[in-house]
Amino acid sequence: MNRFNELRPTQRAYGAVAERTERLPFTIRVVTTPQDLAKAVEIRASAYSRHLPAMGPALQAPEAEDLATDVLVLLAERKFDAQPVGSMRLQSNVRRPLRLEGEAPRLQPYANSRMVESTRLGVGPGPESKLVTATLIKAAYEICHAVGIDYNVIGGRRAMAPIFRAMRFDELAGGPVPISFGNNIPHWIFVLPIREFESRLRDSKHWYFEYFARTVHPDVEIDWPFVFSTFKY
Repeated sequence: MNRFNELRPTQRAYGAVAERTERLPFTIRVVTTPQDLAKAVEIRASAYSRHLPAMGPALQAPEAEDLATDVLVLLAERKFDAQPVGSMRLQSNVRRPLRLEGEAPRLQPYANSRMVESTRLGVGPGPESKLVTATLIKAAYEICHAVGIDYNVIGGRRAMAPIFRAMRFDELAGGPVPISFGNNIPHWIFVLPIREFESRLRDSKHWYFEYFARTVHPDVEIDWPFVFSTFKY
């Protein structure tokens, strides 16, 4: 028997009591097959082509990071036609430094902590895009909480930086830095203490608090044995 088969989160990721269950028009899951990865790459390339046209063509095939053993890729897939509507990639520093650590020396004080870097967030256009983004972030947070990650690290270009500020991520001083794997576009670097995320959302009255902590989403279908085998050991 695979030693990870029985691994599951030991507690809910939130202190607040869940008050409702909500079904979504899409599912969120961890990519475990080449077919799922192809869908994640498809929506990623499409999203980047809209917002950063110079990067879109380079992202039409899987990157080496997508295939690394310390990386998870999340896929949002529409239910009625199985089309991809969003994706995000997560890399831990359990086995090697984060790529952002090589780009932003200001992360050095966190180097001895357990970190996960979120990158390559890509979401399709349309009215559901805001909800897809929120649910990908929710899934990433719940994964980080379950496996004992201390900090989530993310680089945000100018258009995305206000979103992370609103979620009360800590912004590293010194302004933006060019990111080589982001086409050398300046990115602000943000760090989130995972164990404080719920309270920060609550205190700031961010709508994510109700959506994350008070609402159960059965359509976030995390393969926990796969997650634990990738991040925890």
